[in-house]
Amino acid sequence: KGIKHNYEKHCIDNNLDLLPLLGLQHPSKKIPYRVYLNDRHLLNAEKFFREHGITKRNLFGIHTGSGTTKNLILKRWPFEYYGEFIRRLLTDYPSFRILLFTGPEEIQENTRLCQRLQDDRVVMVQTGHILDAAAILGHCSYFLSVDGVFMHLAAAVHVPKQIVIRSAAYSDAVVPCRKDFVEIGCPLPKGV
Repeated sequence: KGIKHNYEKHCIDNNLDLLPLLGLQHPSKKIPYRVYLNDRHLLNAEKFFREHGITKRNLFGIHTGSGTTKNLILKRWPFEYYGEFIRRLLTDYPSFRILLFTGPEEIQENTRLCQRLQDDRVVMVQTGHILDAAAILGHCSYFLSVDGVFMHLAAAVHVPKQIVIRSAAYSDAVVPCRKDFVEIGCPLPKGV
């Protein structure tokens, strides 16, 4: 027996519908949306802040990436947009520190972005574990990303101000589980 995917429901609710297949009951009430971090992840975050001389105030997190399978790379904002956005942000808000959350797919692009910006207020965040990244992300006051795993992490660690770049694949089934976030558009690449 299988369960049919319901595109009218949020992806979390679709996933919870799978629990009976595992012999588990579907939750009778809404489950709080959060990530539970252990001491190791919290200590790794503290070490990151210490090593980079970051005071955990006025942190603006950005994830420039997306998945790379199928056509998920088309979700990304153009590289130049991130550079211009960060330049303006640092000009208008000089006390901000920009944390570029970087997975294996974004290392090359984020390194190039840092080289172009030439500003020590921009720091790449490369961690060995996604929960280490979540522990660092939890200290951000703002976060910008496409609709992907980091968007959901930002909502789960309760980043106060969240901005989501809306892609062509974005829908009510994948929005962050929170009421207060800002959506901005992402232009389609030429030829699409």
